[in-house]
Amino acid sequence: MSTAVVSNLNLIVESKEITVLVEKFNTFARKTAEGVLEMSKVICEAKKLKDSEFYKFCELVGMSGSSSTVQKLIKIGEKYEYFIGNAEKLPANWTTLYELSKLTSEKIEELIDRGVVCTSLIASDLNVALGKPVKEKGKGKKEATTSTIPNGNLDGLGFRVLLNKSPDAETAQKIKSLISELKKFDLQLEVGSTLNAFFAD
Repeated sequence: MSTAVVSNLNLIVESKEITVLVEKFNTFARKTAEGVLEMSKVICEAKKLKDSEFYKFCELVGMSGSSSTVQKLIKIGEKYEYFIGNAEKLPANWTTLYELSKLTSEKIEELIDRGVVCTSLIASDLNVALGKPVKEKGKGKKEATTSTIPNGNLDGLGFRVLLNKSPDAETAQKIKSLISELKKFDLQLEVGSTLNAFFAD
């Protein structure tokens, strides 16, 4: 049985099928990100038209020229040249791309080097990495802000565990117990969807 390193997470898998599927998924994610970038570029080009023509363009593509969506796509389009050169590292979500478009190229490079910017990045994770307030879903939850964190440093207060392989039954039970204990504390806890799916089996 052969082993392979998947993606940039240094996960070792013992199945060629998983490696092939991961590569296919990442290819489509990259194409989707490129699609968002190309649409944003077109909207930027349309913005150079007379106002009446721009609004007609937006109407014909099913958007309102004054909508926040169009304004965000324009912002993404303004960074098209930089983004298209990094498309394989970018998320396919236009909302997250918009948040990235507000940053300098240097800051984005730093986030790429730190492993923050990747195809699965969502806006809330980006905000955490940038030290911005995080809005929790549900009632009675506190809002985490840099003012509640020593030195305002979010990076040094957490850890991430990546398993190299599926845990055996004993290890899985220990992980479940640890997660259960951690949930008792006032902290933000995220369990990956693949681990949740494993526990559900």
